[in-house]
Amino acid sequence: MITKCVGRQELMKLWTWQGKGFSLTKGTLDSRNYSAYYKQNPEAFEELWCRLGTCQIIWCYQTKKEATFKNLEEWSKEKVLWELDVPDKHILKRGNLCSVAWNWIMNPGRCIPPFELDRDALKDFHCFWENKTEEELWEALFLNGIVRDCSQLLIRYPVEKDWIDYDKRELWENVKFIPCALPYR
Repeated sequence: MITKCVGRQELMKLWTWQGKGFSLTKGTLDSRNYSAYYKQNPEAFEELWCRLGTCQIIWCYQTKKEATFKNLEEWSKEKVLWELDVPDKHILKRGNLCSVAWNWIMNPGRCIPPFELDRDALKDFHCFWENKTEEELWEALFLNGIVRDCSQLLIRYPVEKDWIDYDKRELWENVKFIPCALPYR
């Protein structure tokens, strides 16, 4: 997590993938049609939006490393990786999400750990998450603090223009994707 102070506010550096031509700063977000993942599990998104009280959200990674894991390469085609400096008070109140819990809610049993694990630890990881009830997964989703390489942050859409570092945006084809942990089989 990278933060810096500007004036009296603390800014958090975040990264987000968005479609080419998408405006981060204006309009209303049609989340049901815009989200690449919505069709995989509409019920999960509807429940998330209900618990957040809005569907006008931008998903962000707290590190560029997380945003460029190899498993995101295919998904991020034709998208732009944006770098943002967001005042921490603009992270949604319940917008600090455990990426493992979200992945498990979306795709039970098919979750890639956000860190390297040996085979035994990987079995324990999957056993831990497999034994959670649906409500326990939802409770685990909302974090009180940021967990390095395991939290995704949600900010309200649209974002302020001065939060965007226009010089640091990268087109998908220019991003160097890095290896991540392998899924348990």
